[in-house]
Amino acid sequence: MTLSELLDACGNPQSPHHRRAWQIFMDRYRKVIYYHVLERCKSWNVARLKMQFRETVDDIVGDVFRVLCEREFRALQSFRERDNELRFQRYLITICQNAVSHYIKKHLMKYTDLSQWELNQTVIEMEFDTRCQLYEFVVQKLRVSRQKLPKNFERDIHIYMLYVWGDFDKEMIAAHPCYRGRITPKVVYNVVHRMRNLLRESP
Repeated sequence: MTLSELLDACGNPQSPHHRRAWQIFMDRYRKVIYYHVLERCKSWNVARLKMQFRETVDDIVGDVFRVLCEREFRALQSFRERDNELRFQRYLITICQNAVSHYIKKHLMKYTDLSQWELNQTVIEMEFDTRCQLYEFVVQKLRVSRQKLPKNFERDIHIYMLYVWGDFDKEMIAAHPCYRGRITPKVVYNVVHRMRNLLRESP
């Protein structure tokens, strides 16, 4: 069955080949869908995702098939290049990526985590000079957020920037040679929480 015939039959419940077409579709593309959902999930640094990784991947794969079937199979019917296998697989990959992003943002991330992830993604895509300028801007906002700076404030800025900018987790920061034996992961957590509040409250 050609790709065009497969999409036509899958997207038409009245077709006598509808059930067989979906069996063929599953044989051809389930592994592709599962692989790209899996790889996309690996790229997200979200604690709750790591704790329930396989269950999340399975749920998102199910979401992808639901997207393909909902609104009377609109996702399949709207694909135009019906004889282009490469383009169709890219189309499926895009659906997989969108499904992963939607699921994780909706079910696994708090607002503060979402803001941090989006900041990390923005920083990765920036030119080096722009990253330096934004770094200095955030540091300056933190420094002027308090009239009287508490003890260890400069240390706390560095910890916060490692956590947000460098994508270090609490354990990595606590084990860093600059802080080893002086702070614990719990201290890092408290510092990050305090700095986030200062940024929210700063003018």
